[in-house]
Amino acid sequence: MGIFDAQNMGRVLTEFSSSLTLFQDKAGGWDEAFIWNDPLLSQGKAHIWHRQYSLPHAEVFGKVGCVAQGQLTGMGAAERNWAHVKNIWDDAKANMTAEKAEKKVKIWEGIRREELAIRNDLDPIDVPLYRQWTDDEVNFDLGLDKRGVEIDTTAVDERRFLNYMEDWEGECIKKKNST
Repeated sequence: MGIFDAQNMGRVLTEFSSSLTLFQDKAGGWDEAFIWNDPLLSQGKAHIWHRQYSLPHAEVFGKVGCVAQGQLTGMGAAERNWAHVKNIWDDAKANMTAEKAEKKVKIWEGIRREELAIRNDLDPIDVPLYRQWTDDEVNFDLGLDKRGVEIDTTAVDERRFLNYMEDWEGECIKKKNST
C-alpha cells in the first residue's frame, strides 16, 4: 500500500494540512532561519530544498513539495511566480495576455538561469555545450595520431530552431491575406 492510497487519504490530507500550516507559519521543522536563506532556493532547486528540509519531519508535505517543485514541473507549474512577471511587466504592456506573459516569463527565467549558471560555474550538465568549451580547447591536438590513436572529433555545435505555426498565427495570416 502506498502513501497516497484511498485507504490512507484521510490521514494524508490531515497530515498535509497541518504541515502546510506549519510551513506557511515557518514553525515546526521550518523554524530555523538558515533554511530560508539556503542557496538552493535562489538557484531554482526547490525540489532538493524540500528533500533536505521537508521530508525528514513531514513525509506527505515533503513528498508533495519535491514533486510539485521538481525538475519536470518546475516552480512555474506549481504557482505563478509574480516576482518574475514583474520583471517583464510595465504600464505599456498592461494589456498583455496571460499566455504571452507566461511565454515571456519563461524566456526571461531561462536567460537568468543561464547567467546564474555561468556566474556560479555550476555543473557542466546545467550549462549549454557552446558555453563549456572555447574554440582553442575544442581544437587542442595531443598529437596522438602520430602514435596510431584515432580520436573521433566530429562533434559539432548545434543550435536548434523549432519553428511551428500556432493556431492564432494562422488566423492572423488569413486576415492579412484577405485585406
